[in-house]
Amino acid sequence: MARKRQLLQQINSLLDEIDSQRSRLGSTDAADALHKLRIALRGLRTLLPLLQRKDAAQPSLRDAWRALFRLTGPARDAEVMLGALPADHVSQALQQQRVDEAYAALRTAADSITWPVLCTASRIQLAADVRDRRRKDIRKRIRRVVQRRARALCDTLHQPVDETQWHTLRVAIKRLRYLLEHTQPWQPGRVSKLLPTLKNAQSLLGDWHDLTVRQTAGLMLDGDDVLRNALASKAECAQHTLRRQLQHALA
Repeated sequence: MARKRQLLQQINSLLDEIDSQRSRLGSTDAADALHKLRIALRGLRTLLPLLQRKDAAQPSLRDAWRALFRLTGPARDAEVMLGALPADHVSQALQQQRVDEAYAALRTAADSITWPVLCTASRIQLAADVRDRRRKDIRKRIRRVVQRRARALCDTLHQPVDETQWHTLRVAIKRLRYLLEHTQPWQPGRVSKLLPTLKNAQSLLGDWHDLTVRQTAGLMLDGDDVLRNALASKAECAQHTLRRQLQHALA
């Protein structure tokens, strides 16, 4: 049974992880720091709206964490593009420079944030939000949001989806997946069983997104056409599977 204390511990763990990985950004022995930072930020941003209050403090906290997450995007995209290039590719040096510049910009932006204030304000606000709500009310809100996102995704999957709409679909899948991951103890089993299928669909559409971003940046590789066709085929199958499982979960 999900407990309010577990939810608060989860939030505090995410805040600890954000602070830890933020301090490791750019270290030579911390290649995974950006990835772990983004995971923790996504988790916190997933939980914040579930405890939304009508006062002004909550929206300002959500805006601050959203802005920080967006700052990590260019560094992540630059790293992915660098990782896709063969070691002897003519653009290796230029892309490495772009990675270094993106990290420098991220560190500068992160250093401008008063971390103790933001983290302490978040802990105090969220502790009060959890304390002031009954467990059954938290569970009801979480399940209502899950149902709303699941039905919206199901509606999208029932419409013809081509590559021009994949980004919108990918975002919808991501939002539902992260919501389920961070609220599993509050969910019925049939809904939690959607997670593997959501992860697979998100992975395929994520690979398509990275390919599109790389090509838009002018980095073309041999085999890109074959890769795009393969991703399109697999993504279509994943969409059918996800639509079927969503219908069952919502029945």
